[in-house]
Amino acid sequence: MFKPGIARGHFHTYPLATGGCPGAVAVYLMKPIFSRIFVVLSLLVASARAEVILQYFGTSWSEIERRLPELAERGYDSLWLPPPFKGGAGTYSVGFDTFDRFDLGDRDQCGTVRTKYGTKAELLSLMKAAHRFGIRVYFDNVMAHNAGPLDSNTAPGNLFPGIPGFVPEDFHIVRDGTTWRKPADYPNYQDEWQVLNRNPFAWDIAQETPNVSFNPTGTG
Repeated sequence: MFKPGIARGHFHTYPLATGGCPGAVAVYLMKPIFSRIFVVLSLLVASARAEVILQYFGTSWSEIERRLPELAERGYDSLWLPPPFKGGAGTYSVGFDTFDRFDLGDRDQCGTVRTKYGTKAELLSLMKAAHRFGIRVYFDNVMAHNAGPLDSNTAPGNLFPGIPGFVPEDFHIVRDGTTWRKPADYPNYQDEWQVLNRNPFAWDIAQETPNVSFNPTGTG
């Protein structure tokens, strides 16, 4: 017969109606432990749940906002959206010919104020609505190249008037007579550096310091 006392975890033990069977008391003591283990495991499973991301390209900001209730009901945790800034092709740009990373559809550039997907106000409205539904928003980004005209009259150290925020030294370009151009239309695919640092479209942004593919006096 067990006397009343304090068990591990501060649970009281008392004689059971089994004639004080030690096994019955042991089972009684284990119940709180199993309950705690179940709670901990439940929390771990919940925290380990994979994030469900919907890639939602080719659709206006306003339409995506209208469909947020449906997306939340379907169980999506977050949205993966295209680059939100102004592209060189204006409203025809899907966002990857980056022109101005600070123009989210509120500046008159490239023949338009809005981007292909809408205005800055519509973008902000979408973001606020998504957060109200508990949906995170991720944007695709372009850091390797930029679009815009290479003004031939722009000297090294001076801002290109048609490429906001950039000077010639920021790109892998060379001076060819009186104009700026890329060293080659296509990279040498046998050269790892060229594969990683030169692409066949737009102007490659130099990621290295100093820029090893910039020549203001001739080709190279």
